[in-house]
Amino acid sequence: MKKGELIKNERATFEPDLVWENGSTNLIKEVNFNDTSEDKIRDKALLLSNKLNYLSDEIRAKNSRVDFFVTRPLKESLISSYEVALDILNDARVPKTIVTENELKNYSINAVIEIKSHLLNS
Repeated sequence: MKKGELIKNERATFEPDLVWENGSTNLIKEVNFNDTSEDKIRDKALLLSNKLNYLSDEIRAKNSRVDFFVTRPLKESLISSYEVALDILNDARVPKTIVTENELKNYSINAVIEIKSHLLNS
């Protein structure tokens, strides 16, 4: 894994938190939805989704996929906004995977297997 590099064009810039490769480039972005209001949760998802839509050609040209690591809100009253935010992220027109807290262990195991396989075959 390595630190993310900027993906940009004249309209938007995206910096993943980490990057790893397994035939495609996986751009990991942590998205923490532990905000204090419903509007902030939705706005965060909309901003990120729109930014990625503007960068979809650049992301596809690099054979990349965005892996969102999503943290759910601590307040139960914000769960419905969190679910709307997940739908918004899912609508981004880029190859992507949404990894919730419940799925993080499986994602990590699969990533380690892929990285190990890639290293052994190089």
